[in-house]
Amino acid sequence: MGFPERLRALLAEHGVSQRALARKVPCSTAQVSLLVNGKRQPSPRMAKRIDDILGAGGELTACLQDVLGGDGVLAALVPAGPGMLGAFGPVDATDLGAWAERASTGDGTIGYLAAASRRLTDDYSTGSPLPILAEAMSLQRRVAQILRSGHHRLGHVRDLYVISAELLAFMSSIASDFGQSAAAEAYGHAAWTMADEAAADGVRALALSSLAKAAQWERRYQEAADYARRGLRHSPATSMAVLLACQEAHAWQAAGNVSRAWEALRRAQVARDGITEPDEAGAYRACPRARQANYAIVVHLRAGDVAGALGQVAAADAAYADGDQRAYGTWAQVRIGAAIARARSGDAGGAAHELTPVLRMPAGQRVATITSRLPAVTAALAAQGHTGHDAAVLAERIASFRSAGPGLTMSTPGQE
Repeated sequence: MGFPERLRALLAEHGVSQRALARKVPCSTAQVSLLVNGKRQPSPRMAKRIDDILGAGGELTACLQDVLGGDGVLAALVPAGPGMLGAFGPVDATDLGAWAERASTGDGTIGYLAAASRRLTDDYSTGSPLPILAEAMSLQRRVAQILRSGHHRLGHVRDLYVISAELLAFMSSIASDFGQSAAAEAYGHAAWTMADEAAADGVRALALSSLAKAAQWERRYQEAADYARRGLRHSPATSMAVLLACQEAHAWQAAGNVSRAWEALRRAQVARDGITEPDEAGAYRACPRARQANYAIVVHLRAGDVAGALGQVAAADAAYADGDQRAYGTWAQVRIGAAIARARSGDAGGAAHELTPVLRMPAGQRVATITSRLPAVTAALAAQGHTGHDAAVLAERIASFRSAGPGLTMSTPGQE
């Protein structure tokens, strides 16, 4: 029995849908469909992963080795498809074949691509997201073209996989910031595929972080928590481990399970205390103290602990005063969290004061992760009986702010 036949049999035997399997791998549902229908062979690593998920005892890996021979080769995993982001044209990065050992790509090219990728991720915390996204997509297309252009040393292939995975995870994170969860999930799955092929644990953690963020936006909170917890197991001893634990806490509080959110926040602090390596370039993957405090603010608010939330606001402000990078997204969310806490304590003036600098942000930075939280301020004021002129003016300013964002419509494969 061949790989697709055995896979179909196992799925039927265990009552597992293609969609459910895709989420557990993780990969796209379209990719699983291709495997099930025999239109694409998985990599040996993916075959083993599916073996483990379905409890097949190595049967699927054995089926694959019958086809590929030996340990297999780096194989094409996901078909090339239409662009995921119609605004900037197609990104065709995941239909990558097998390469031999002879080189045609030099160390200089690899170094340039890696440096360009890290520069973009560094710029994102302070720059306008749309131009940075456009550059990231262009760079990703270039990496894909190089991979397809000829034969490369396996070491260079791995480097290119890593660069590609980092860019795809970055693009997934930006998609989530714009509230485009379908595109974010597609990019996140592609990032995982590339990272897993490269056997790069740190980049696996990064891909799982992006998938956790996408699942959070889709309100699949259990899944978001699971992605974050898996990512923590892959994470190096950098502040990325703090970020993943914080993402788990964020998912649990959104699901209404505050006790598990507290547990995850405690893991975040353990990870903070256990940091032994400097953060890699790319501020979006790091979790300095202000960002950690921002996640804690949300959990305190969910628990109804206004004083605790304001204490975390003070901790974030102290971190900024001590030199934490003021990434505009985190900074704005800290201020919004402070405004919600002030409003819940009946301090309408304090809420307006906290929001004033946020409402002056340039339109290009008004991403969904910021704008989506603002209605909670007006809701908190209304709950405290603040429905007068000042509250109405603040609500009007918030509505105006939310309507003037950068605007971006993203499409997933097959939706153009």
